[in-house]
Amino acid sequence: MPLSAKERQQRWRDKKKSTHNGLAEYKCAEHERYLRRKQTGSRKLVKDMSEQEHHIQKRRWRSWKDDSIRRRRENQQELLDLDSSVLSNASESIQVDEVNSTTQLTVKVRGRKKVRKDRAKAYRTIQKLEEELKKKNCYRDIANGCTVSSKNAYQNTPRSQTKQQLRGCQVNSKVRKSLLFHNVLCQKLRLNSAVTNEHCPWYFVDTVC
Repeated sequence: MPLSAKERQQRWRDKKKSTHNGLAEYKCAEHERYLRRKQTGSRKLVKDMSEQEHHIQKRRWRSWKDDSIRRRRENQQELLDLDSSVLSNASESIQVDEVNSTTQLTVKVRGRKKVRKDRAKAYRTIQKLEEELKKKNCYRDIANGCTVSSKNAYQNTPRSQTKQQLRGCQVNSKVRKSLLFHNVLCQKLRLNSAVTNEHCPWYFVDTVC
């Protein structure tokens, strides 16, 4: 079916407006055409129109404005429908991803826990270094004359020494207090000698103790 004159003109305008240079040329040609029509008088200005002609032109303007508003609203509605469809598809895909992630998490929780080899190796090296540090601290404490471990330190308190010395014996409270004072004094002398690192005669401490 052949195209009508209006359809051919519209097709030509669309082809011209499809490129940036074509659109600029089309606007320039339309402006020159408008100026020529004003000069020849084929296009009247509002001040040159009669009352009836002005009334007819105002009707045309209103119809053109209504058509432009209707086209703009239709375009906006098409964009909104497109956005809503895109958002619905995105939400569906997000829901599917969430379901897949939850299923993967449940599978991971149910399955055996895997430990990375590098982390396990780092953990082993940390344990070895801590053990070596404990050994060095023990050697240092032994060299300084201190107790070896916290357990031995707890066992070698003056009160524990007094209990061990008086185990199975029934003595007076004054004797117990004097023995406790003796053990405290001995421990104090040992600690002072270790802290100040003064080479005090150990035989003196042993005789006091």
